[in-house]
Amino acid sequence: DAFSGEIKAKIENDEDSANRFDISPDSQFIAIGCDSGNVNFYSIDGKNVNSLEFHPNSCECVKFCKEYCVFVSTCKHLVVWIPSSE
Repeated sequence: DAFSGEIKAKIENDEDSANRFDISPDSQFIAIGCDSGNVNFYSIDGKNVNSLEFHPNSCECVKFCKEYCVFVSTCKHLVVWIPSSE
């Protein structure tokens, strides 16, 4: 909690260390880039929502872009996720 300093949720992942993270524009999800190259998505309350295996190397950057409704992650390769309109 930004006002009281109280911890609302804690995300623990013993399998893989996290490098970078970003919070979705609606503040409902957290994307975490890991050493394995995976990008893990958690709900704001700390529950694992999904894990995507995008990169062959350590994930160095994850970003949401609210203007264009895309998610970008990178290691030595760049991945852009664009949601389907269906």
